[in-house]
Amino acid sequence: MNKNVIASLLLAAVGAVPCLAAETLTISNVNYADYSKIIGIQSDLYTGLAYVGALKLTTEQGDLFGFCIDLYDHSNTGVFEVSTLENAPRSTNNPNGPMTAAKADNIRRLYDVAYYDYVLPELEKTPSAANKDITAAFQLSVWNLIFDNDLSISNGAGSFYTTSSGAFITYANTWMGQLADAELASVGALLNDQYQDYAIAVPVPAPGALLLSSMGMVLVGYLRRGRTV
Repeated sequence: MNKNVIASLLLAAVGAVPCLAAETLTISNVNYADYSKIIGIQSDLYTGLAYVGALKLTTEQGDLFGFCIDLYDHSNTGVFEVSTLENAPRSTNNPNGPMTAAKADNIRRLYDVAYYDYVLPELEKTPSAANKDITAAFQLSVWNLIFDNDLSISNGAGSFYTTSSGAFITYANTWMGQLADAELASVGALLNDQYQDYAIAVPVPAPGALLLSSMGMVLVGYLRRGRTV
């Protein structure tokens, strides 16, 4: 598993290095069930039951976890461009175009509030031991921040909400209520015109200084904006 290569690609994307051509990752398998639960959702773009949670993506550089960005494309394998959140969702089925910079920053704040302290510890467990209310809450929060403005997934709230009940509602609403005080974490996106796009946490493996020197100091300014791992 070459997580250093994945980290380098994602860092290049979020760092917006102008001299780099578009980088890609090939996803050969999508496991959407192990860290998800079936939940009802209501929105302008999709209404019904869905697997909601973290998706384990197998790539040529190893496995990583992603969260769905759009509500109109299915998850699938294929070649994905490594990019920034501001370029997502990108799809021929997307009626609204990419998210605004403000929405992208709210997702970065969500990662700062919840991903490292709540979600990542669950993803490090076996699927049977993981708390899927936490992974589902994070996914629902991502969708709410993109497709709604009310910072709530409670039934009947706004234009995106859940029609199911569970602890994931409290988790999601609590996290979104803490965004104002959060920092901007480093988050990248995997984009495909035909299939689901994914938000990906950007790791900085130790020793971080060695990776940064290989990428170029142009990244440092961005990384200081938010939290890294």
